Amino acid sequence: MQTLIGSNDLGSFIFTYAYIFIFGACLGSFFMVVGLRLPQKEDLITPSHCDNCQAKLKPWHLIPIIGYIGLKGKCSQCQQKIPVIYPIFEVLTGCLFTAVVYLLRFNKETMIALLFMSLLLICTVSDISARKILNRVTYPAFVLFLILRLTVSQLNPWWFTLVGAGIGFVLLLLLGLLSYALLNQKGMGGGDIKLFTVIGVVIGPLPLLAVLVLASVLSLVYVGIDFIITKKFKRKLPFGPFIALASLLVYVYISGMWQLLLRLF
Repeated sequence: MQTLIGSNDLGSFIFTYAYIFIFGACLGSFFMVVGLRLPQKEDLITPSHCDNCQAKLKPWHLIPIIGYIGLKGKCSQCQQKIPVIYPIFEVLTGCLFTAVVYLLRFNKETMIALLFMSLLLICTVSDISARKILNRVTYPAFVLFLILRLTVSQLNPWWFTLVGAGIGFVLLLLLGLLSYALLNQKGMGGGDIKLFTVIGVVIGPLPLLAVLVLASVLSLVYVGIDFIITKKFKRKLPFGPFIALASLLVYVYISGMWQLLLRLF
């Protein structure tokens, strides 16, 4: 496949990246299911159905993007509107996977990049939908990324992986305790702390600090814009999506993808 990507054969080039996009879009649909069902303790193998009338979806309904277009955005039985976030999320995942493979090609870091983005997407869905970042997601991810970072694609120096994990856990735990002590309310959720620990394993200590600062800024900007629009101040909001977005931006920069992207323009 590396040969196909590097060749001048336009047909092979289009086929390769179309395949990657479709693969990413299919995974995006699965990530949405995981992020929505696991917090509700639903079985992932249960056939997909309409949330309103419980009608089982036909196989072609499950085809990413095409199924939504074919149904005209409505359930075939009860005509309930299907949230447009579903195809948007599928397109987003497909685009992210395609961009990663195009910029990094197929090397050791590519696998970590795709798995990392998959983790961030799942945690974003679950935190937005149920205000939960699940141990069933973060615990296996911690073990997997720890093994990959210590064996397949190491940080420089290699022990930055361990330091990043330690700082990620301790820093957010202290922030959570401080928030509780000052405001007498739960500030940082356990899921955020565990996700931040996994992120530390992947990107190391210094980029992790950049993620915390950037995530905080993004959340403040969101709260400010929301207040301007709704005239209401949100005291509680899921922090996971801001951690995920900040992590994605920082990872794109430190992995070299940002520089490669700039060369295209």
